[in-house]
Amino acid sequence: MFNASYHYAHLIRRSLLCATLITMPVFLVACGSGGGSDSGDTPSVVTPPDTHPGRPALPDPGTEPPENREPDIPESDDSEAAATETRSFYFSYDESGSTASRDLTFAELAAGKKPNRSLGRPYEYLNAETFNHFDLVIEPPFNVSMGLYKAEADEIPVGRNLDGALYAMGVNLSGPTLSPSERRNVALTLLVDISGSMSLPYANNASGEIYSRLDVVKNGLYLLLKQLKEGDELSLVTFENQAQVVVDRWIYQAGDMAFFSAIAGLKTNGTTNLGTGIQEAYRTANTLYNPDKANRVIILTDANANTGEINPTIIAEHTRLNDAEGIHFSGIGIGQGFNDRFLNELTDIGKGTYSALITPYDAERIFSDNFMRFLSPAVKNVKFQLTYPSELTQFYSAAEDISTDPDEVSSVNFSYNSEQFFLELFEGDYFLDPELAITLSVTYTDANNDDQKISFSKTLAELLAA
Repeated sequence: MFNASYHYAHLIRRSLLCATLITMPVFLVACGSGGGSDSGDTPSVVTPPDTHPGRPALPDPGTEPPENREPDIPESDDSEAAATETRSFYFSYDESGSTASRDLTFAELAAGKKPNRSLGRPYEYLNAETFNHFDLVIEPPFNVSMGLYKAEADEIPVGRNLDGALYAMGVNLSGPTLSPSERRNVALTLLVDISGSMSLPYANNASGEIYSRLDVVKNGLYLLLKQLKEGDELSLVTFENQAQVVVDRWIYQAGDMAFFSAIAGLKTNGTTNLGTGIQEAYRTANTLYNPDKANRVIILTDANANTGEINPTIIAEHTRLNDAEGIHFSGIGIGQGFNDRFLNELTDIGKGTYSALITPYDAERIFSDNFMRFLSPAVKNVKFQLTYPSELTQFYSAAEDISTDPDEVSSVNFSYNSEQFFLELFEGDYFLDPELAITLSVTYTDANNDDQKISFSKTLAELLAA
């Protein structure tokens, strides 16, 4: 018989070990978001320079909450009431289609290299995994499975000694699905880096017709064009030191090869001025904008900015301002040596999907299997809250952002045809009241721009059985 607990534990270990091995010696450092404090026997959480600066850490629930923040646990002299007290935190796991750090790690390992520790972003490894739903709860627009696994201490690397039992909380969340025939038409602006660095080999072992980073881009765009349908409208902007509109408002028609020809004619030249490229892309996208279509800017670059404005926060202002008007932003890093840190920060600020196109084989995954993830998000401004009994102590999260203050957690968008797996680790007594419950709440903005909230609650008995 299929052992679900073993299956999920195996997948969790596989994803976490990939992130752990490149961020040793302290596993919690890789997260930059798991719970911890400088007091007691709880290890402090350190955010290294090559991860997001200022990312909030979740305070240890047993410590005094920061000033001006309501305590998670109300004080009470009633011991019976104390048994039902709960704690909660808010979190987000990045845009559901983002998997770049995992893709880069596998490429580095395949090349016999040690991946950079900045690639230890567990939420992107979990985004890349595929899980089957179990004990499914359907609450449109989401399908949710929640389970609790009582693990042995050596099954999951946690970087600390435990006084009690280790409980791994897994949540599998999938969003709305959309077929090619059902999807809205797109108004898509492609921003392609043609600077000199794009002439470099896409990998150390690159060979054959597809050799350079620009060759990989061309191959990917050919596959993307095969996903189009009547009514889709595209523009193509290239950039090096300057930006240029190569194709302006081309409407897809079967047999029209104009866009294919434009892609085939791209050549590398000059330095990399990302700021100029993004400004021109959004100027073009605004002229292409159609409220009845899915409006999107996709940048394909190695992100090795060396000319003009190279501050990603300033550059990303263009993505944030325009995202408010419905023009969403996605980034695709090109080649084995692309600037992951820069592009990750850029797409985080723009709340966009972030993927890696390292080899020609990745093009099929990105532009065929996952093309829907680059269209308008299914739901926007998504934020999660987990409420759990005080008998459990949360000490690690694989989330990107986590805090007891909802305002300190960035909201994300959730793509069509995507899923996320959340991992939260707790310590608790070996025997807990089976009627205690854990609740996952989701707030989001729906397609009508209305704010919504839904919740999923399970008892510990139900969670452990799943």
